[in-house]
Amino acid sequence: MSRNKFTHKRHGDSVTLETREHTDHPVLDYYVANHCPRDDCRFRVLTEYQVDHDVALSFDLDDRLDALQAEINLPVIDTYHSAGGHQEGRKAFQTLREAKLYIFGRYGGIGNRNAIGNQIRRTHSLTSGTHSQNARKVDHPMICAIVDTHQDKPVYTNLVPRDEDIPSNAPSWRNSIESRVEYHLNPPEHIIESKLGEDDQFARIPDGYEHDALAWHVEQVSHWEFQIQTPELLLEQADYETGVDSLKQPA
Repeated sequence: MSRNKFTHKRHGDSVTLETREHTDHPVLDYYVANHCPRDDCRFRVLTEYQVDHDVALSFDLDDRLDALQAEINLPVIDTYHSAGGHQEGRKAFQTLREAKLYIFGRYGGIGNRNAIGNQIRRTHSLTSGTHSQNARKVDHPMICAIVDTHQDKPVYTNLVPRDEDIPSNAPSWRNSIESRVEYHLNPPEHIIESKLGEDDQFARIPDGYEHDALAWHVEQVSHWEFQIQTPELLLEQADYETGVDSLKQPA
């Protein structure tokens, strides 16, 4: 079930859904859906579909993951924001210098308090209390990024290369490059349901793209590259320059 279901409830009892089969989608062989017959309602219930496309990476997955793993030196440096006992905003890097550069760039300079322990940057204010950005060594390779070369921006960050690299005690949201490729080339039902026919701004569709969000969810894979993530990749240019300038300041 998707699209305008709350609007449809206003007149749902007075109409009969129409079953339609569609065979013109770029990444589906076909799909069948029950549609509201009203012109002013986009409500539908997807009942059947078959994924079919020839989209693929532009390189061999196993060869690239092998090469990527060879580039990684453990441990890596995990960064996180800490405030009120909560931690968020994790990004990991190969070196402590890169971690510091990212923190200073991401959070606007060196802070107004002396950092202690694992802290890289620390601030305090009467309204917000104490906030800190921290860095610590971790022994799994969560420093990989998937980059969309068509739009020249990262799609996913803080990934490990393969599923087997994810620690058994890792959070449920920890993902691998391997799993992200599968997730896009063979999208699960909830992705097909939510993205079919949609073209909204949250789908990260390129300007001028002629198909829907589901098609781009799949087709973007042909534009992907895998990289070791760096501050330059993750930060806007102005923030990156702030980070570089902050490294030059005395501790």
